[in-house]
Amino acid sequence: MDELDMEKARKMNTLEIRAWQREIIGKIESDFDELSISERKDLQSDLRYLEGIRDARKGISALSNLQMLTVDEYKEMSKSNSDKDISSELGVSRSTFADWKRKKGLIPWNKNMTKAEKI
Repeated sequence: MDELDMEKARKMNTLEIRAWQREIIGKIESDFDELSISERKDLQSDLRYLEGIRDARKGISALSNLQMLTVDEYKEMSKSNSDKDISSELGVSRSTFADWKRKKGLIPWNKNMTKAEKI
């Protein structure tokens, strides 16, 4: 998605954005075997961008998406995605995502001590 498409998306209403998302999903599903990995990632990035616009209009920020994420959802996502991909999908920095994981007890606070031992 280039700058012109991004500007166009910002000016669209929700129904138009949703239709564009369906078009992208249809392209991914119908041409999955013919698309290169980079083309698929670009299309997925476009979907994330459009979803971000819709979330912003609903008043949902990237940080609130992270706060709504449950440990079980994270574990399910981590089976097929790296932490970098998950943080990118949520629209938060990797350091913010790492802080969330520490608060949830998913990674230790430092190499020598787990959160439970920190007291």
